[in-house]
Amino acid sequence: SSMTREEQTALASNPDKAQTIEEARRALNLLKLAQTAERTGAWTDLLQQATALRELMPKADAAAEWREKAAKGLEAEAATAVQAGSYQQALDRLRALAKVWPDRPGLEARIDRITADQEADQKATAVLTQAEQSERQQRPESGLAMLQALRPPPRLEARVAELRQRLQAQLRQLDAQAPKVDLQKGAKLEFDKGKLARVPLVVSDDHGIKSAKLFARVEGSGKYAEMNLTHGAGTEYAAELTAAFHQNQTVQFFVVVSDYSDQVGVLGSADKPLLLKRKKVLGIF
Repeated sequence: SSMTREEQTALASNPDKAQTIEEARRALNLLKLAQTAERTGAWTDLLQQATALRELMPKADAAAEWREKAAKGLEAEAATAVQAGSYQQALDRLRALAKVWPDRPGLEARIDRITADQEADQKATAVLTQAEQSERQQRPESGLAMLQALRPPPRLEARVAELRQRLQAQLRQLDAQAPKVDLQKGAKLEFDKGKLARVPLVVSDDHGIKSAKLFARVEGSGKYAEMNLTHGAGTEYAAELTAAFHQNQTVQFFVVVSDYSDQVGVLGSADKPLLLKRKKVLGIF
């Protein structure tokens, strides 16, 4: 409201009082703005009005109460945003609070925690996206392996559980049969003295082989040693035993292969192994 000429003259002769009236006007204005902000739940606005009011009237209880109410309002909005997975929105709320009230107790820890949650969420989402890609590519075993190590944030738990079920069902459908292992046609289980011994095999499955191992020992010796088979073209696999291993003696062996559904195919067994022998040279022993 405008001043009368008398008021203006009086204030001109007493500048201190002029300042007081001006401050009172500002304080009144801030109070009105704060009340509106409080009513509408505009916490950032309320925080700014309360902070300005505190500077103007350090002893005003209302200013301190409003500041606390605004801070709690922003923190609550941030918590709701986190639950919805809107980490950026949550951080925006808390950073607005930190700008005006940087030493608010617990605020820095809260911001750090949400930043960490945001990173974990982004990583988990990336893994989920990759696992969904495996499902589309009909490679469920690869998707399941990705999900195995994943510790998803609560909001992604249901999505991860659903995907895991779908991948398991897809794997059951694609990988219904157990794998098979056999010697290659016409393979002779023999080796030349002092030379590398080779066992050629055919390994097949309706979806894919996860592991293929040969267990071998020199006949009459103790434990079987475990060796990985090398994969050639298509269904061709082979095991290679060095002369240092076979020592020109007869070798007992069996083969175990498994698929991604952990179904197993075997050739021979520990009790009934196949025999790999040194080639006899006629007339010379």
